[in-house]
Amino acid sequence: MHMDLIIELIENNVKQYEIGMEYYKNNDSKAVEWFKKSASQGNTKAKVRLGDCYYFGELIERDYMQAVNLYQEASEEGDEMALLNLGDCLRMGHGIQKDLEAAFKIFEKLANHDNIHAKVRLGECYALGEGIEQDYEQAVRWHQEASREGNEAAKLWLGWYLQTGNGVKRSDEVAFAIYRNLSMKGNIEAKYKLAECYQQGCGTIINLDKAICLFKQSGENGHAPAQNSLGELYLEGMGVKKDKQEAIKWFKLAVAQGDEEAQKNLERCSRFI
Repeated sequence: MHMDLIIELIENNVKQYEIGMEYYKNNDSKAVEWFKKSASQGNTKAKVRLGDCYYFGELIERDYMQAVNLYQEASEEGDEMALLNLGDCLRMGHGIQKDLEAAFKIFEKLANHDNIHAKVRLGECYALGEGIEQDYEQAVRWHQEASREGNEAAKLWLGWYLQTGNGVKRSDEVAFAIYRNLSMKGNIEAKYKLAECYQQGCGTIINLDKAICLFKQSGENGHAPAQNSLGELYLEGMGVKKDKQEAIKWFKLAVAQGDEEAQKNLERCSRFI
């Protein structure tokens, strides 16, 4: 192929990707058409972005198998994010046969190449015993590395280790401080964890008013466990006026997201109507 033609094709697929991104930013389904054009001409970034659209069902019907195919292509072309996403698919069994060992190896490879997201996932694999024997010390090591680089998910894991004493010396006070700092930055999961600390007196004194306020902040942002916790507080009248209908409202919101504990609580409510 003539060099001028090769350069023209490269310029074309880059431009197509850029056009696709403009549509994508505006939540316009035309983005998918442009990503497809760019990907068909070999643009690796377009393959990853198109794979994400298929994986999350963004602007197109969800299709895990299509996502996996695109991630595989892009990862073979050296794209680390595509390889990370492929690891996620293997871990979850989305669009490909579930293989925790293969997922672990991908995360390990990328973590050793200093990929912060892979460090978080590798730590999770060690903590949960996924694809490797459970090893809390290794889990803490990788989550500490990612935490030092500012990753909030890793910091949440460190909070859990400190609360449970797994892999580190237990310290409810330090865990509380981690959750409080993340909560102040707007982290919804941290708000939920901090609410639990106030509810249970973990690392701080019991303060149901603060717990309820934080549960509401998380629950109103779609956090299912927080919604369930709010339902329980209203059902029992803990820190709030007992209100069964308000409890049912929160349980239903959590159930809509598949929360099993909320489902049990909702069934419990129906038995006593």
